[in-house]
Amino acid sequence: MPRPPCATAARPSAPDLTQPQPAVFGHVVKTSDTHPIIISPFFPAELLPVLSAHLHPPTAAELSSGRPFLMTSAIDVPSLLLSFVPPSPNTLVPSLHGFRQHPSPTALGNLLLSSCPGKRLRMEGPVRGRGPVCRDLSTDLRRIKNEGVGCLVCCLDNVELAHLGVPWETYREVAAETGLDVIRLPMPDGFTPVSMALFDSQVGLIATEYTLKGANVLVHCRGGVGRAGLTACAWAIKMGFVQPHPSLSLVAQSSNGPIPAELEHQIVMSTVERVIAMIRSRRGLKAIESFEQVQFLASYVRWLRAAQGERL
Repeated sequence: MPRPPCATAARPSAPDLTQPQPAVFGHVVKTSDTHPIIISPFFPAELLPVLSAHLHPPTAAELSSGRPFLMTSAIDVPSLLLSFVPPSPNTLVPSLHGFRQHPSPTALGNLLLSSCPGKRLRMEGPVRGRGPVCRDLSTDLRRIKNEGVGCLVCCLDNVELAHLGVPWETYREVAAETGLDVIRLPMPDGFTPVSMALFDSQVGLIATEYTLKGANVLVHCRGGVGRAGLTACAWAIKMGFVQPHPSLSLVAQSSNGPIPAELEHQIVMSTVERVIAMIRSRRGLKAIESFEQVQFLASYVRWLRAAQGERL
């Protein structure tokens, strides 16, 4: 059976959606034109000035120490995000009253999530009721670039990229032509990075070279919920945007000496629970797909806290 037509890199005008769309066995072929790639920002744009004003970025000494750094925020960011209600046009944002919003030295970049740009799946027919996808890489990357993205974080290896119809050589070339840097963080579907230290160094690179310099970063895996969600959670933790429940922080601050093991465990798990709630509120309930990914986030929080050598 001939392959259905795909979107092409150059489209002089938007497709006429009033006309019948290409279909395979009765299923409409999803293209970059008929179904623009869904991009989910971790934070609403309205919150970025507030986050920037209350952020404590790493010092030069911390960055040069060779130890993993962990930023902090002066506000309870999870509560702010989870209670945020998008403002109506031409109205103030009631949920932001009381927060400092004056211009800060550094405008923060956001982190965004999507599925794999340019992917092509099920071209020979639907699988378990799911129809074919025939995206165009150039079209998807241009839309991503138009969102202010300066860097792509790809969580797929060469084999999986090829399986999705986006060979690494093509991906790299089109990204460069579009003006996008690429960071590779490959990991198996449903699983986690192999090296905690290497993963943290890459997340730190995203934070210092892009987020703190005002550039947006987009992370993707195949569907943009599991491995991409894991990376987004790690970024939020690294940036200091995920605090444990305020009651646990108060107990920790009032205790003398080292934090008891049970309290430390509660702090770690509260941080993980809150960051998962944050990513699911922004990307969907399937974000963070496996027990292994939850375990990794707990290990990452514990590892970062231990590396600071002080109570957080």
